[in-house]
Amino acid sequence: MSTPVIQAIYHKIDELYNWRDVTPISESLTKKDKDNKLQTESQNIINEINKLLETSETTTKDKAFIQYLMGKTYNILPAYSSNSELALSKSIKLDPTLVDSWLQLGESYWKKADVIAAKNCFSGALDQDPKNVVALRNMSMVLRMLPTENIEQKKSNVEESVKLAREAVSLSPKDGVSWYILGNAYLASFFLPETPVYTTIRGETFETSKTGKDVKNALAAYYQAENSPVARNNPDLYFNRAVLHKYQEEFQEAVNGFRKAIVLEGGDWPAADIHIKQINDFVYLMESALTRKGSLSPKKFNQIVESVSSVHPSPLVSISRTASPLSSLVTGVNAGLFVTGCVIALVSPEGWTPISFALVDSSGRVIGLSIYNLIPGTVGIGTPISIPDPFVKILQFNLNGKVFVYTSIQADASQLEIGGKMGDQVSVQTTLEVSNSEDILEEQEKSSPQSGQNTGSNSSGSKGRGKHKKGK
Repeated sequence: MSTPVIQAIYHKIDELYNWRDVTPISESLTKKDKDNKLQTESQNIINEINKLLETSETTTKDKAFIQYLMGKTYNILPAYSSNSELALSKSIKLDPTLVDSWLQLGESYWKKADVIAAKNCFSGALDQDPKNVVALRNMSMVLRMLPTENIEQKKSNVEESVKLAREAVSLSPKDGVSWYILGNAYLASFFLPETPVYTTIRGETFETSKTGKDVKNALAAYYQAENSPVARNNPDLYFNRAVLHKYQEEFQEAVNGFRKAIVLEGGDWPAADIHIKQINDFVYLMESALTRKGSLSPKKFNQIVESVSSVHPSPLVSISRTASPLSSLVTGVNAGLFVTGCVIALVSPEGWTPISFALVDSSGRVIGLSIYNLIPGTVGIGTPISIPDPFVKILQFNLNGKVFVYTSIQADASQLEIGGKMGDQVSVQTTLEVSNSEDILEEQEKSSPQSGQNTGSNSSGSKGRGKHKKGK
């Protein structure tokens, strides 16, 4: 930037983006107030740029940079702006090496829902700077949204998405937005159909395990993202993380996350409210089922307890393992053991994942049981279930001042014997509702404004929320 006027405008835009990204919605600053300020301040800057264009004699590179500033200013608001697209297209035509113009134009197309054009822009940025953190993470985001013809192509895109997001994080470990994008990439990987693991016992092949590492990786990335002043004000970060906590039955963390998302969204997010209500209802139902023994009559309860002794698990469950009563289990994985019990209560509200029950063993001991990827309707009152290497968890949740504490087993349907059926006979894909928006937020890596390069686009896309499915 060759003139003090251009430099001054550049810094005004930079300051306005920074204010937008680090200033959260609160009681004293509503979402409407914030949008109004952005609208007013950005229009003032646009007026200055128009005046500059009318009065100044500039070089081609300066003209390109001024058009970039114009496009970036129009791009500060969530909605697509044709004026932004026009200015940024002019900028690139004047100077195709201007990385920031490629990044901003890519965001403009993203808001326009033109994913292919956005991808081409981020590719253009990477052609100029293969190690550009913003371009890497934005390409990671776009790859997961590209239309595909088959699941293999989708898997390939998601794998490349994870790879690019990891590269962005490695280049800028303190960049919270890159961590957020990496978390979403792992989340997308989690929703893909998994490659099952098989075990052959006595000539018969069984599906035996799946991996939950993508959930753990996504959660870890989201917590890293929260350390940054930009990403920590993104409500989708807390919503998606809360969904995963809920999925793992970490209910206190889930409710805290949904509440935080609601605040940052301006106090109104019905989907988050529904999740909180579901958690409250579930904990109450589970506590009631365990303490009241499924509300069964003593005669019915005793009949089910007696029936447990007649259940004989298949070799997949019992081979190389020792039968154990529920009372002998410890917190964590009980390797080398298996437990058998019968269901005395169906606990899960409609649409709840995982599907949960109250289970009783032959001694009359009752415990919670949550089964992931289970075909709905597979289990009823009295259904026998055998669980190898049971994973036991103590769940604690504060509901309106009352603390609920109970013990539960978590298991994947593919690892269990349920009513005499094994593995994929009782498994099905799981549906989780998450926020599928990704704001193209930027934590700028400050460079000299004189260069006009690599300053980061510091931009934010519009929201769109929906459901993703987790395959077997």
